[in-house]
Amino acid sequence: MTKTLRFPDVEQANLGDWALILGTLRAVYRPDDFATGLAFVNRIGEAAEQADHHPDLVLKYGVGALTRTSHDVGGVTERDLDLARTITTIAADMGIESDRDSVAALELALDTRDIGGNRAFWRAVTGWQDVGEDQVEDADQLIAPLWFQSTDSEAPDRQRFHLDL
Repeated sequence: MTKTLRFPDVEQANLGDWALILGTLRAVYRPDDFATGLAFVNRIGEAAEQADHHPDLVLKYGVGALTRTSHDVGGVTERDLDLARTITTIAADMGIESDRDSVAALELALDTRDIGGNRAFWRAVTGWQDVGEDQVEDADQLIAPLWFQSTDSEAPDRQRFHLDL
């Protein structure tokens, strides 16, 4: 079985372009133009096929954002570190700068005393799927996930939304 890595393991890997956020490796790169970005994505695709391990990526004009995790074990593994190193090398070879300061993740959080009931309600309303016991997300992971934060407040406004960035 593949071992899921923890924060110290990832930090010791010294992946300068990458950050560990919410159990995933994330990186942002800034190609000079869309054609360069597309060539970058194609080279990443070739490397991912060779490794039989595929990143989630978004390409827009002037930015490429990548997320790496091993979905089969629900966390970061040595396979992810290896692919991250390969992607870093590809970017360097192509002269594409990383933008570590732009690496982030957004979650919509709901403070609640009833995580199970709210999770079931939002799953039914959105058609999203459970992720663990305290989160739902769309199957394609295109929208920020909704997670439920336990609160013991008795205040009338105890159930409120907030953004976690």
